[in-house]
Amino acid sequence: AVLDFDFNPFDDSMFASASDDTTIKIWNIPEDWEPTDEKGLAKAGVNLTEPLIDLAAHKKKVTLLRFHPTAANVLASTSADYTVKTWDIEMQEEISTFSDFGDNLIQDLIWDMRGDMLATSCKDKGV
Repeated sequence: AVLDFDFNPFDDSMFASASDDTTIKIWNIPEDWEPTDEKGLAKAGVNLTEPLIDLAAHKKKVTLLRFHPTAANVLASTSADYTVKTWDIEMQEEISTFSDFGDNLIQDLIWDMRGDMLATSCKDKGV
């Protein structure tokens, strides 16, 4: 099951999904797909079956993810394994891992506007 998703701020056709199978998948909406038909009516979506990239390093379900607001192809994720990871999706590799959360489930994850800081809030009401 998909637990969260976020669109890439540098590429309107790319988004990342967080899954309960411990993976992050990067998807691309086909360039020739249009959301409306020739009459201007909404069309049914297209089922995407093959991701561009699979990122796997979390040990439990991935619960949240957010693209970096100013650095292209950088993504942050958090998991039920009580870690936050940052990723370089272009290189398809993990950049860093933060694990100083104890047994506190991370409930939100957000970059500041410039992308200098990454903040989390946890079940213990800590930020």
